[in-house]
Amino acid sequence: MSSNYCFGRNTKRNPRLSVCLENGTLFLIYSEVTNMKFYYPAVITENENGTYHADFPDLALCEADGDSMDEVLEKSIEAMYTWIDSELHEDDPKLPAATDRADLEEGLKAGQCVRQILVNYKMMEGWEE
Repeated sequence: MSSNYCFGRNTKRNPRLSVCLENGTLFLIYSEVTNMKFYYPAVITENENGTYHADFPDLALCEADGDSMDEVLEKSIEAMYTWIDSELHEDDPKLPAATDRADLEEGLKAGQCVRQILVNYKMMEGWEE
């Protein structure tokens, strides 16, 4: 019966060194963690049935739905994270500039508001032996 173990240590500069034992094979993994923060505005619309829909004007096809404002905001973070993650894994990633919130607020309809959504993204780069 084999066991899997992994031991890692973080330091102040964010590198991570891990030693892993997996199915009898020892791995040494070094990675540098880059923390990035992304802010994009979402236009939140309250539907007639009381549910909510979020749309990110700057992120093509990035949307979320929820039964409450809290739920749509939570799902908006997930949708935005997925969109950014997909884009950053492209060969030539292109992250658009965020539209100014005030510009979006000028064109709002009844039942709409603008919320600034924050995503913390950790990208790890390194090597494995």
